[in-house]
Amino acid sequence: MKQLYLFTFMIFVSITACKTTQKAKQNVRTELETAIPDMIKMIESEEYTALFNTYVKPEDLEHMTQKESLDELIKNFVENGKSEKLLKALKAAQKVSPMYNEIKTEAIYKKEITGLKRDLILTKINGFWYIAN
Repeated sequence: MKQLYLFTFMIFVSITACKTTQKAKQNVRTELETAIPDMIKMIESEEYTALFNTYVKPEDLEHMTQKESLDELIKNFVENGKSEKLLKALKAAQKVSPMYNEIKTEAIYKKEITGLKRDLILTKINGFWYIAN
């Protein structure tokens, strides 16, 4: 009987460890429901370098940094009020469901909802969500 309890305990520990490892491995960028709050948190915490490196499409960031440094991009982003506009747009987007393309790799939040001059578009590349515009 003692061996049965020990065996049951070992199985319980193994299952719990597997679930914990799976949760730890899941990246917040894989789902819009977690990516948008993460973006909001980064803006509110003024973690702009992390925001750009994490949520700007890599090829867009590479193109943008060919013209000016990341520090200059961030300075303009903040000083021109773009960070505040994006924050408000993301908070509004968080409250509604987006329109998706057919394969759900593009999420569109209408400008009427976000308050931006154009629709807010997020795109999923290799399993991660990025700001597309």
